[in-house]
Amino acid sequence: MNTQQGACKRVLANIKQLALPLSGPVESFLSANLITTLRTIRELGNLSVTDSAKHLLPPTNIRLLKKEKRLELIFDGGEKISLPAELLRVCSPSADTRRLIPQSGRERVIPGRRHVGIMSIEPVGNYAIRIHFDDLHSSGIFTWEYLAHLGGPGRWPAMRAYLRRLKQSGLSRDPKTR
Repeated sequence: MNTQQGACKRVLANIKQLALPLSGPVESFLSANLITTLRTIRELGNLSVTDSAKHLLPPTNIRLLKKEKRLELIFDGGEKISLPAELLRVCSPSADTRRLIPQSGRERVIPGRRHVGIMSIEPVGNYAIRIHFDDLHSSGIFTWEYLAHLGGPGRWPAMRAYLRRLKQSGLSRDPKTR
């Protein structure tokens, strides 16, 4: 199975899982034409995207607010998600950030990132972005789904967990002074 076929099958599986109504002809059309992005499916116009599925779609606009140290994602319908750089940095999905400390088995804590900024962002296919932080971290790939999670129900639990890990480790959000 080639990459496009695999992507099409994943898109169809996601649509079925999210309970979007698909009639036989639409499913056949999608499979036959290897439509690989949800944006294309949305453009067909006869499929509605449920609330649980809308963040699998790429945002219509991404704004990097450097002075505010935030990233803004704007979706169809005007919904806006605003994410602080600190949250994005400490919740980076990179292996470096997620690695466990061998002695304790706990996840690595990233201290001193209260004032971290975002230098740039770059697209990764149609499903994600790579964020380049001013502390030179840039290995995390943030999917639309993960960003929506951090901008919605996952924001406060993620931040609370981060603050708890900092406290347990005797570390601070503030950078070390030299």
